[in-house]
Amino acid sequence: MTAALLSADEVSFLSRHGYSEEDIYDGRYQSKERRAAAAKEAGKHLVLAGVIGRGDCRTLGHRLRTRAGHCIQCKPINIAFQRREDEPGYVYIAGSLTGRVIKIGTTGNLSQRENQMRAEGYGGSKDWIVLFSLHVDRGG
Repeated sequence: MTAALLSADEVSFLSRHGYSEEDIYDGRYQSKERRAAAAKEAGKHLVLAGVIGRGDCRTLGHRLRTRAGHCIQCKPINIAFQRREDEPGYVYIAGSLTGRVIKIGTTGNLSQRENQMRAEGYGGSKDWIVLFSLHVDRGG
C-alpha cells in the first residue's frame, strides 16, 4: 500500500502501534466479507476501509479496521484481539471448584494465565486450575 492512501494521522497512529503502511490491506471498495477474506489470505491483520460505522467513528473519519471490521482508532485494544487470533498458543479449559464454573480461553502462557486468574479472583474465585490444554498454531 502506498502512503498516499493514508492520512498523516493514520500513518502516525499505525507507527505508534508498531505497524506501517505495508501492514495494511486496501479493502476500500470491497464488501466486509470479501475484505476480511482477502486480508486474511494476504496475511494482513488490519484493513483500510471506507468511512463506515456510527457516531464518533464516522464523524472522525476513521478508516482503519481489523479484519472483522472493528475500528482500531476508536478502540486500539482491537489490535491486540486481532494479533492474538493469529498467534500460536494454547486453547485451555480451566475450572474452579469453589465457584463451580468452567472457563474456556486462549493464552500464550498457560502457567501465567492460571496464576493471573487466581490473583485476580476471576469470576469471584481464586482456586482456578487448568484442566486441559491444547497447543494450536493460531489462537483464534
